[in-house]
Amino acid sequence: MSIRLVVLLLHAVADVLRSARGASPPPADEEADDNSFAESVFLAEIAERANDRLLADIRAFNAAAIVLLGPILAVVALVDYNDVRNFIPAGFAIIAALAAMRTVLSGDGKPSPLLGADFFEAFSADAEDARKNIIADIALAGPKNRRLASMKSRWLRFAGYVTFVSIIVAVGLKVVESLTRAH
Repeated sequence: MSIRLVVLLLHAVADVLRSARGASPPPADEEADDNSFAESVFLAEIAERANDRLLADIRAFNAAAIVLLGPILAVVALVDYNDVRNFIPAGFAIIAALAAMRTVLSGDGKPSPLLGADFFEAFSADAEDARKNIIADIALAGPKNRRLASMKSRWLRFAGYVTFVSIIVAVGLKVVESLTRAH
């Protein structure tokens, strides 16, 4: 009876070894394809996220420019147009408003192509071509969005500085006006 038990145990061990050999790691070519696929998706995701950050900056510049229009309109409302000197802050406010509108109206950037089902189907058909296409799309969108974000930053900064100068000039002229009326 003990010999039967040992034989059954040896058969069980042999079955386990055979099943383990059947579940051995895939050949190097299949593993390389899996790694290539994972690397392609990873690189495309990194590039897409970088482009999305640029788009977020562009949207933030647009929002800040729209918010900046409030103080510009306040300067225009504060100015008393009976005195010729008061057209100076109004002129600065107009320049600032034009710069802010230039920021808002210069576009929203080019979004990245999404890594959806199309990408995976194209990758299944021709991995190298799909990788080249997605990276080429992002390579075109990224520099354009970087230039647009830089341009929006400059125009918004200019609009902010001119608005600040307009506010200072308007307040200064209001002080001078109140002092000349008091005497």
